Amino acid sequence: MAGAGLYVAKKHVAHQYNAAAVLEWEPEGAAATERELRTLVESVKLPQNLAAVRTKLDLPLTLEQVSHRVEVAGNARSSFVTITAHAEEAVEAALIADALASQFLEHRKTLRAQELRERSLELGGSIASTRRALQTARDAFDAFREKHHITDLPAEQRIALDQASRAASEAELAQADVEAEAARTRTLRGAIAGISRMTVRGETQSDPAASRLADARAELTQLRARLSDEHPKVQALQAEVAALEKNKRHLTPMSTQRTVGIDVRWEVAQSEITGSEASRVAARERREALDAQAHKAQERLQWLSGLEGERNALVAELRAHEAHLALLLEAKSKADDEVGHPKPGARLVSKPSVPRLPSKSWRKLVAIAFVAVGFVGAVVMALVRALWGLRAHTAREAAFAANLPVVASSGWNGDRDDAIELARLVDDTLEVLPYSTKELVVLPASDDERTLVGPIADAVSNRYAGAVSGWDGADVRACRRVARAAGQVLVVVRSGARGALQLAQITSRLGRRDNVFIAVVGLGPELANFTDRCGVDEGDANVTSLRPQES
Repeated sequence: MAGAGLYVAKKHVAHQYNAAAVLEWEPEGAAATERELRTLVESVKLPQNLAAVRTKLDLPLTLEQVSHRVEVAGNARSSFVTITAHAEEAVEAALIADALASQFLEHRKTLRAQELRERSLELGGSIASTRRALQTARDAFDAFREKHHITDLPAEQRIALDQASRAASEAELAQADVEAEAARTRTLRGAIAGISRMTVRGETQSDPAASRLADARAELTQLRARLSDEHPKVQALQAEVAALEKNKRHLTPMSTQRTVGIDVRWEVAQSEITGSEASRVAARERREALDAQAHKAQERLQWLSGLEGERNALVAELRAHEAHLALLLEAKSKADDEVGHPKPGARLVSKPSVPRLPSKSWRKLVAIAFVAVGFVGAVVMALVRALWGLRAHTAREAAFAANLPVVASSGWNGDRDDAIELARLVDDTLEVLPYSTKELVVLPASDDERTLVGPIADAVSNRYAGAVSGWDGADVRACRRVARAAGQVLVVVRSGARGALQLAQITSRLGRRDNVFIAVVGLGPELANFTDRCGVDEGDANVTSLRPQES
């Protein structure tokens, strides 16, 4: 066997070389999932890839055989995909790995280009429909503006709000002017309350003494300039001035003319009152006009606010279509640009090299396997022969081999004249055998014990309370029917006549295990001191009572 193993290992078992190509997966998303990586790994060995490799390298193999020569493994943490090719030749392994890696990348590019073309067509249809929807939204928005005569609703709202705020502020200022003019009018009326409307506008008075005194003083001055004080003219004029001054104190001036007219203060105050009243009336009218303007602006603002919801909905729809159209145009542009040079989603980071040494060889394993199989076969054959030739001589050996309780063992060898030994065998059997209302059947273990069944059955029937019968037929089916119909079965086994394997088949031949017992006969003198029972004193389930019941 060892020589045959060496011959087979040397002549029929070849070496195996491994060559590996390493790809780096470049997923489009932010992170690679294990499911996507598993899909990528399984797509390497697609039938079209394997067929292309087989055609390129002219391999005389089926696709299944090519697939068995390639192993693909992926690592989700590093995003590396390893393609390992097995072959009996080192160059062939490297060529297979390189061809499959190149074919896989080319196939990925083809699929990506086809996907991009289909996506571009799909995006073109979506762009056309989105443009139609955008035009519909624009028409609806233009109709809304034309219906309400509004160009820019937010601007109109700001204008209306500014007008309302400005009118309200100016109205408050006008009201302040009204109150100020009213207070000014009251003040002026109070001021002219004590002034008469008519007053003396002018009055003319005459005083001759004063006039003569003034003339005398002027003449005196002129004389003093030319004459000394001792001159008689000067002295005479001095005396006249002194007399005139003395008389002036006792004289009252005389009014000769008086002019009467409207008092200027009253006239000015009345003019101010009139102007203040006019200003107050103008301020009040301006306030009323500004209030009306503010109210009108507020009403317009409310009307514009009521249109804001409809306008916002139209604008939102318009903006959404515009944004969607921009995204579609960008996506279509990218797809069209990438169709010319599609990305496979992976790149080759390590080309396969020709291995110098085989990765593993089955020759040693085959040789060892042949040796091991030969050794195991020899051991099995020896065990089978040993078990088949192993004979059960004692009660313990019979009980172990048959896995049944032995109720008695004796040196009786079938001689009807040896009544003493037969009686001892029967007594030992009945001492342990349970009683049953059904029949007790005595059966032989094989053809060699058929002649022993009759004497044992007769002897047992003389002492057993129930019915006893012996059956020594050779028909297995009839034996099984008799055994199943009986209450207890006593199998007679000759010591040293049956092997362990034969005894182990007793229960399968009878078709039952309960209430089946063994009686070993023909023990030699050298075995007389061994135990005569086995499997009944340990409380075996087959034994329900250790003594038969007397009728």
